[in-house]
Amino acid sequence: TLLLVPIGVYGSFFFGTIDRNYIKGMMTDEEFAVLANRLSLATSQRMWELFIHYALPRIFSVIAIVILVYGITHRNSRMLEKQAELNLKVKREMQRTNRMQGHVIDALATLIETRDIGTGEHVIRTKRYVRIIADKLREKPKYKDILTDEYINRIENSAPLHDIGKIAISDTILLKPGKLTDEEFEAMKTHTTKGGEMVKDIFVGLEDEQFLKTAREIALYHHEKWNGMGYPEGLKGEEIPLPARIMAVADVYDALISARSYKKQIPPEEALDIMMAESGSHFDPDIMRVVDELRAELIHTAKLPLNKVN
Repeated sequence: TLLLVPIGVYGSFFFGTIDRNYIKGMMTDEEFAVLANRLSLATSQRMWELFIHYALPRIFSVIAIVILVYGITHRNSRMLEKQAELNLKVKREMQRTNRMQGHVIDALATLIETRDIGTGEHVIRTKRYVRIIADKLREKPKYKDILTDEYINRIENSAPLHDIGKIAISDTILLKPGKLTDEEFEAMKTHTTKGGEMVKDIFVGLEDEQFLKTAREIALYHHEKWNGMGYPEGLKGEEIPLPARIMAVADVYDALISARSYKKQIPPEEALDIMMAESGSHFDPDIMRVVDELRAELIHTAKLPLNKVN
């Protein structure tokens, strides 16, 4: 590239712009005279002066521009590499924090569930059902732009906290083998409001406000019903946050197919039939249509060993 600069300078000085006569291979006597006059100017001294005063400064200018462009490109490349390294470090740190947060949440939820159920399997299974239902629900046009990967992950990771408020309920109520009295049931219902408060208090310093919002919605509203007859606030229809509506289905399904101190377990097929009958009353009909499509998968998952579910 640098060699072309002096060649171009000399060429344009001595020969000017090529005209159509050159292309045709024709030159008049006058044109030969002009060419001869120009060639006669090409003495060694003039060529040297032309190189020093005309071509050389331009060569240096081109070299300077090339060096400047290279320097800028190299600097930008290094900045991009450093930014990529920083982004990778931040991503790894976030993943580590999320894993740690997930382990703490699962351990806390399992500890709470052992008071009521005796094992932590309910936490693991409901978390799995929530994921299955949310993934399928996303395929519907109404929810494809709502249920992003990030949103579904938040719902799944928040699911274990749905009954966190039960830690504040007395064992005499929580572990009672028979039916609760009206007074006891009113006390039991407070696990939703207490759960919402606990989520806010426990995760008060959490920077992920969306996770906090989702976890609180699940803890507070997973016992609301589509027809407005649930608790604690009697929300109706889509007034109930979507994460809580999904959690309600997963929670009831696992409760029906699991043995409790006050009831026997029932087969998954029968549990789904019972729940389908409450579509539009207890449960969101959109979600229940998805559940009906997922019957085989939900039944299969319910029968898997715990280590296969997790």
